[in-house]
Amino acid sequence: MAALYVRRHSPMSRTSKVLIALSCAVIALLIAWSIQRARLVSLEQPDDRFRAFLGMRTAKLPACQQNLRQIWSSKDLWAGNEGKSTNDVPTWDDLRPYFPAFMKLHPDWTNGRPTCPRGGTYTIGHVGEWPKCSIGGYYHSGNYYPP
Repeated sequence: MAALYVRRHSPMSRTSKVLIALSCAVIALLIAWSIQRARLVSLEQPDDRFRAFLGMRTAKLPACQQNLRQIWSSKDLWAGNEGKSTNDVPTWDDLRPYFPAFMKLHPDWTNGRPTCPRGGTYTIGHVGEWPKCSIGGYYHSGNYYPP
């Protein structure tokens, strides 16, 4: 008489089941992390989305911040050379001689006046205060990187 063999357990070992469950948990965590990072990157709108997605920082400043730093530096040089105080406000014509080399590298500066790459306009302001971009926000203000 042939005995019937009834298999009580699945053919996979308990270790295999645990490894599969852990792999699924790790994949779920990676998906949740990438969704969160993608939301942050889309809010920040950095120049290099892939590096920002991975949480990497670049030494390169966004173009608007570079322009604001150049205006700030030109304004500081103008005040020092002309003997101006912190109450004085230079005009674009006053600052134009202080960034001619920078204008050659950036032909998008029209008539010696810098333009924001996103279409904003710059306000020079008093000596000793940061110039401002009309757009505002993290990538359009210079005071996040003090000189």
